[in-house]
Amino acid sequence: IRACVSDGMGGMSAGEVASRAAVQAFLNSPKTTLPDMVWDANAAVIAAMDGKDGGCTISAVEIRGAELQLGHVGDTRAYLRMDGEVRQLTQDHSFVAAMVASGQMTPEEAQVSPERNKVLRSLGSALGHMHAGTAGHEQDYETLLSRMLRKNPELAPHQSVRDEALEGSIGIGLDLLDTAGLEAPESFRELARQAARSLASGKDRAFTPFDLSPDNIIVSQHLHFLDYEWAGFRNVGFDVACVIAGFPQFLFSKPITDEEADIFISAWSRAVADVWPLFSDPEEIHGLIVASLIGWALSSVTTMQAGGIEGLVALVRGEAEVFHDPQHSILRPADHGPFTEDELLVRRDLYETFEALSRYAARCDGPACAPIAEFGSAIARRLDDE
Repeated sequence: IRACVSDGMGGMSAGEVASRAAVQAFLNSPKTTLPDMVWDANAAVIAAMDGKDGGCTISAVEIRGAELQLGHVGDTRAYLRMDGEVRQLTQDHSFVAAMVASGQMTPEEAQVSPERNKVLRSLGSALGHMHAGTAGHEQDYETLLSRMLRKNPELAPHQSVRDEALEGSIGIGLDLLDTAGLEAPESFRELARQAARSLASGKDRAFTPFDLSPDNIIVSQHLHFLDYEWAGFRNVGFDVACVIAGFPQFLFSKPITDEEADIFISAWSRAVADVWPLFSDPEEIHGLIVASLIGWALSSVTTMQAGGIEGLVALVRGEAEVFHDPQHSILRPADHGPFTEDELLVRRDLYETFEALSRYAARCDGPACAPIAEFGSAIARRLDDE
């Protein structure tokens, strides 16, 4: 048995071409050893790109009898899930991961490594410079996008799905909370509505790769964002909140600490200060991030309840219905199990997102913050299966 997953990079068309070539070449390789199969995939990608800028990762396995061989190139991860536990099999291509692999640092030390803070500072600065450099140029982007879609009309539905899905999922998420017996305070609901509105329009918009997750960020001498298939303009707070919450819907990452959040936010706010001076004000930036964290949390509830992005798109477009069944809700209390392994993974991801929201909201002294922090904490407790 052979199987592989490949994540394209280099843009909507280039990444797709590269990853498709890699998968087909690996699965059809006549070679008998895994390294040779991966080299065939590499050669196929080079030929398919024909000098264009693009590439892909690959994580591949071949199973013969009781033996499994694993090949890994790039920044995707392979995991082993067994007996209710998930163990990472591959190593991230980062400085800190190399230090752990060489024995120069323990995994516990890696969590507080100065290099980790350097990466977060670099991420905040790089993201801020991208935002500052593209703010105010949404019409230019739309013009270029329209030209591209005229040449590739089959990509138009794919592009519109992104905005519809995230915006629509926020309201559905509120309904799912209500049905699960988790009635949100009005301050929470108002910020949820604000988050949804900010995705459609507003002054705090800039270009984003959208699929902002650890496997789409390469750290070497410089920091590089990958995978622009879902790229576009949206409220910048969603990118900042995505990092603080530990990349919601990316099931194998963890929220960052309060100290790490301060390092990341400080780097980001310095980079955007000339474009958005108001984000030098701690109260302004706190309000932006709390609203965006609420948006992410509600979107995650909807996405996970729908079974993934395809189910979410069907919900938002009216092609499927939301089944409000408290007995099968992903938000049901911990003593209302049993839960499948997939449900436990999803609940852990949602727990971490709502816990990050609660923790960050609590850092505000204003009267509106306490109800939000308490509500986020109540949902986190509901989802805590340990």
